[in-house]
Amino acid sequence: MQNLNLVVILSYHANQPLFEKNKLLNFSREDYPNLLVYELDNFSDGISIQSITNVLPKIERILVLIQSEDNSKLGTSLPFWQKLARERPKTEIIALGEIPQLQKILVPFREMCTQVENSEQIKVLVQEWLQRL
Repeated sequence: MQNLNLVVILSYHANQPLFEKNKLLNFSREDYPNLLVYELDNFSDGISIQSITNVLPKIERILVLIQSEDNSKLGTSLPFWQKLARERPKTEIIALGEIPQLQKILVPFREMCTQVENSEQIKVLVQEWLQRL
């Protein structure tokens, strides 16, 4: 079995998701057959969180894209971060926006995290990550 890679798009928002997946991930599925893409937000149900945490032990590399609004809460995402900290695949995190609760969770991942100013920077970093697969 070939190695699996994972992209998690994680939005922390007050009302609606902030990212539009198709605008951030511009690639052909045929070019990356071993790449899984999950979308989560702070309102995701337990089944969505569990499906990602269940696949983490099989993942070689993971890219987590975070966008957060100042007034948002962590919601249901804590189990994902706990499992990621235990499993420790090769992790890269790209974050747009900051919320204090999230900064505390990201402490173990500090060296793997890149803070960006806008979604255009995210697109460039995503393309660079994909090229390294």
